[in-house]
Amino acid sequence: MAQRKKKKAAHTAPPVEDTSADSGLMNWLARFCERYVPDALTTVIMMMVALAAAAMWLAESGGLRHVQDQAALVLNYIEGKAPALPDLAPMSPLISTVDAYYRGLWMLMAFTMQMTLMLTLSLVMAETPIFKKGVISLSRLPRTYPQVVIGAVAVTSMIAYANWGLAIALGPLVAIHFCKQAERKGIAVDFIW
Repeated sequence: MAQRKKKKAAHTAPPVEDTSADSGLMNWLARFCERYVPDALTTVIMMMVALAAAAMWLAESGGLRHVQDQAALVLNYIEGKAPALPDLAPMSPLISTVDAYYRGLWMLMAFTMQMTLMLTLSLVMAETPIFKKGVISLSRLPRTYPQVVIGAVAVTSMIAYANWGLAIALGPLVAIHFCKQAERKGIAVDFIW
C-alpha cells in the first residue's frame, strides 16, 4: 500500500506558483466563476423563465397588445394566410405567452432543420475524395510560412464564397492539410495537433 502511494506521489507534479501581481486576482475570479456562474443549460432555463414572466406581466398590463397584433400579422403574412381577425375575447397572459412560445418554436424548427441539413451535407461533401484531393493538391503549393497562412485562408474564403456551411466543415480540414504539408517541408507553423 505504501509503495502505491509513493508511486502515485512520484507521478504528480507540484503545483506551479505564479508570483505575478495578477495571479491573486485571477485565482479569485476563477474561484468566483466556478462557484457562482451557472452552466449554459441552467442559464438558458433562467432566462426563459424571466422572459416568460416579463411577457406575462406586459401582456397583463396591456402594453404588448399592439406588438402582439403586429406579430400576428407578420406571422400570417409569412405563412401565406389572410390577415388575422382581432380577438373577440382576450386571452389570459399565461395562455398567450405559451401560445407565442409554441408558435415561435415551430416557426424556428424549419430554419433549424435547414441549417442542420446544410452543415451535415457540407461535412459529407468535405469527406468526398474529390474535395480531399483538391485540398491536398493546393496545400502542396506553399513554400514559406506566409504562403501557408495566406493559402489556407484563401482556399477557405473561396469555399465560403460558394457555401458558408461547406466552409465551416472544410475550414478545419484545409488548415490541417496545409499544416501537415508545411511540416513535411520543414516550415515551422504554429498549429496545435
